[in-house]
Amino acid sequence: MNLFIPATFDLFEFDDRSVVMSTASTTSRWFCHWDGPIGLPAEEVSLGWRHGNCAVIVCTSGRVYDQAEARARGAHLALGSMDLRVPHRPEDPADTLREIERLGSTAELWKEGPGLLVGELIAETAVLDGFMIAYQGLASGGVVFLAATALTPAESRVQAVQDWSPYGVDATTSVPLDALRR
Repeated sequence: MNLFIPATFDLFEFDDRSVVMSTASTTSRWFCHWDGPIGLPAEEVSLGWRHGNCAVIVCTSGRVYDQAEARARGAHLALGSMDLRVPHRPEDPADTLREIERLGSTAELWKEGPGLLVGELIAETAVLDGFMIAYQGLASGGVVFLAATALTPAESRVQAVQDWSPYGVDATTSVPLDALRR
């Protein structure tokens, strides 16, 4: 049986305490994706959050990225899946790849922004047409990425996962790969 093996590092989720939420919308969280060799600990885990038009994907990675790679990884997080309703998303896979590469390599798009973690001062952020991307190195090693629609850098905060029950799977335990399908 193939199993998801949990990451050996802390996993982060969107901290929604800074977002004003409408009572007309419900909030959902979900397990998006993991990456790494089957049978070994996950190298990256992505978790989603949605409330109304606002959607956020937080990816915690144990991998080491240089600045260009981190920017491109953040762009891939935003454009590489349909979890975010990014306006003007390229339709063709080749166009999507070109846009990810453009976002990752265009230094003028990226600015220092508020830290994603409480107590951290700086993350690198790109505010684009209808979505934003941010990433920050972790003191423990690795990187946390955030891609979002209808969110500002000031509202972009992450925290260690508080409760696994909304995700439908506890990513701190080994589970059959079938359990990760939504």
